[in-house]
Amino acid sequence: MREETGYLGQPIVKSTSMERKLSTILASDVVGFSKMMASNEESTLGVLRKRRQVIDGVIAEHAGTIFGSAGDSVIAEFASPIKATECAVQIQSKLSRFRKDYPDLEHRLSMGLAKELSKRLRIANRVITEHKS
Repeated sequence: MREETGYLGQPIVKSTSMERKLSTILASDVVGFSKMMASNEESTLGVLRKRRQVIDGVIAEHAGTIFGSAGDSVIAEFASPIKATECAVQIQSKLSRFRKDYPDLEHRLSMGLAKELSKRLRIANRVITEHKS
């Protein structure tokens, strides 16, 4: 690092190297959520609340951080691809019990890797777009 002075003589510290962090992004949503909402909003929201409790708990257990959520989607970041994969497997396993009461309920999970915050956000957007198609 080198030190320079700014406009008023205050020190400006510039780093000569940038710290990079590899992140794994996990995205989850429900197939046909909008259609479910249109047919029975109250029931769908009840299922969504139960589903989110499970997903949020499993993500926390695997040291993930939820950084995005809207409607039926959840986007989480993990420091390890292994933790993200273990989390995804456990989420699918725990959510399988919803299939008994709601046979049309299908959960989608997708993952992507990124090195920087801006890339993590772009990867999250791409993962969501890809797994919704």
